Amino acid sequence: MEQSLQEALNYIGGISSIIPEGAKVLIKPNIVRYQSPPDTTDPAIVKALINLIKQRNPSVIWVAEGSGEGNTIENFMALGYSEIAAMSGVELVDLNYGDLVEVSIPGGGYVFDSFMFNKKVVEADVFISLACMKTHSMAVVTLGMKNLVGISAGSVYGVANSANHWRLHEVAAEKGDTYLGGVITDLNSARRIDLTIIDGRVAMEGQGPHDGEPVNLGLIIVGKDPVATDTVASTIMGFDARKIPTLALAAQKGLGTNKLDEIEVKGRTVKEVFHPFAPAQGHNSFLLISDVQLLMYRWRELLFLPAIAFGSLTVLIFVLARRTQKHTVQGLRMNNVTRQEMVIDSKPELTKKDETVVLFSEISSKHLEEEIKDKTSKFKHHLRQIEETLIRLEEASKLLNSREISHNIYEVLTADLAKQLISSVETLVNMREDLELIRSRAMIEKSKNIETKDMTSTISNSPSTQEIEDLRYVRGYKDIVESQLWSSAGQPVYSSTFDKWTALISQIDSALSSLPIDKELKIIEKFILLTKDNATYETDSERAGKTIFSCKQRLKALSEKWDSIRRTKIEQLANLENEAEIIKDQIKELETRFFVGEISQQIFEYENNKLQSKIKNVENQISEIKSSLNEMDTVIFRSADLLKEVF
Repeated sequence: MEQSLQEALNYIGGISSIIPEGAKVLIKPNIVRYQSPPDTTDPAIVKALINLIKQRNPSVIWVAEGSGEGNTIENFMALGYSEIAAMSGVELVDLNYGDLVEVSIPGGGYVFDSFMFNKKVVEADVFISLACMKTHSMAVVTLGMKNLVGISAGSVYGVANSANHWRLHEVAAEKGDTYLGGVITDLNSARRIDLTIIDGRVAMEGQGPHDGEPVNLGLIIVGKDPVATDTVASTIMGFDARKIPTLALAAQKGLGTNKLDEIEVKGRTVKEVFHPFAPAQGHNSFLLISDVQLLMYRWRELLFLPAIAFGSLTVLIFVLARRTQKHTVQGLRMNNVTRQEMVIDSKPELTKKDETVVLFSEISSKHLEEEIKDKTSKFKHHLRQIEETLIRLEEASKLLNSREISHNIYEVLTADLAKQLISSVETLVNMREDLELIRSRAMIEKSKNIETKDMTSTISNSPSTQEIEDLRYVRGYKDIVESQLWSSAGQPVYSSTFDKWTALISQIDSALSSLPIDKELKIIEKFILLTKDNATYETDSERAGKTIFSCKQRLKALSEKWDSIRRTKIEQLANLENEAEIIKDQIKELETRFFVGEISQQIFEYENNKLQSKIKNVENQISEIKSSLNEMDTVIFRSADLLKEVF
């Protein structure tokens, strides 16, 4: 990894041309939330970059991010950045908080005229955007420039654990910045990128930035011009950089060029690595090539038909694709059987009975999908409200402890915040119940559709003109080829209803996972503590009582859930402690071999360093698990005790 990265950097002058001796360096990875690569930046490439930077004896290296979901530092640790944090001269930084400074945009911005940044963003002598290579449901692509959304302070533009720095999106919507191109350009104007590194070893296509499919490219793209670097990456992905709003606006602003013929590409050529991605929904217009051309590109690897058959099939697909702008196909592969859903946007005028396309639970699934979208959105909204209230309560407590406010003022503040918390917690509990209920409904529907082979549409041995005409209403391109729909007569096309319910259930699970057990327990504890301290309020006493009762039920359920998790963690702890003992024995054995002269000092130091690093890693894991166990046990015990006092 390190060697590959160094070779790439050598093409643009090497690390010495970018980082002065003794510089302060800030590396900005993409850690929006706790989700493994390619959704987030692989710690392996971050470590490789740090090792190269250390050749320049930097005064400090900051690996900095402002996660949109969850706690930034916790996300870092959960994703394997603990080893990076242990490196000398390296510091993990949460850009959502800290000392903030206002940075103006020279000449004003498209959407914002200034931003609030963590001071380290400004203090850094060298700013490196170490990005993932993904499609994006809002910004078309997310590469080096889009990566800068995470430098906006979440404490200003959102709330802790909120998604996507919502204030940026809100202001963008007000200014008509549909694709966030203006916001992204403003961020890049406020803090220029000195080096862009795009990790395209494993990328993501489709409904990015979180729900797409992995693409194995094996690429690393580097450049000093952020617009040019993103332009090359976008082109490789099959997008027209002149049409992508971020790149078009950034070029107008003078941040770089988005014209491929003005960019010198070294190493591999764009043509050699060109691999058009499936875009996020609604972004087909940004593609360099048409749907038909993209389909033909996919064919080169997917079809194994004789040349004559290939020619005749091409004609048939051209007929089909003429109306794909209005009508698309969505396909999913399950249990080695391709299930294809036929979806019609507008009813075709048929000259005979329509027996070709079967719509299966289309209305039912669409209705439920809309309901799920609405309920999951509200659930996350109320969770954000609670988290914001808790932050304010914590700040009020700090002000009281530092004697910046009197106890009377503190009581007035907490009384108002407690009322907000009563309302929000009550709503959150109800929303959770709604989501769990709707999930049960979806599970029942899914179980009814495990076998859907009877619900098929087939192509007859000799397709008629009308059958071909009907099939022109099928939407899409990729999965037609993958299902080999055209490879043989009588090929069945299965309804994807089963897969649809699976996707909807996954969507609910994703929303529920935004409130993990530890977070929910802390919310319950804080709510009960506030209720006890303030003895509730006359106007809200009945409401608070109902919410306390709901919290009591949730605490019981969470305690039972924690018992199961606890057993697993204790088992992990026992395995790790056993592993630690084995490593310690290996260290003792190595020392003995060295003292008796069996191995040289050089070999001893090398092997000992490896073992010491290994034992440190294991001990850190042991410490984290013990800390987690103690913290959760304490919260549950404390909450149960508080409940006895107030209920």
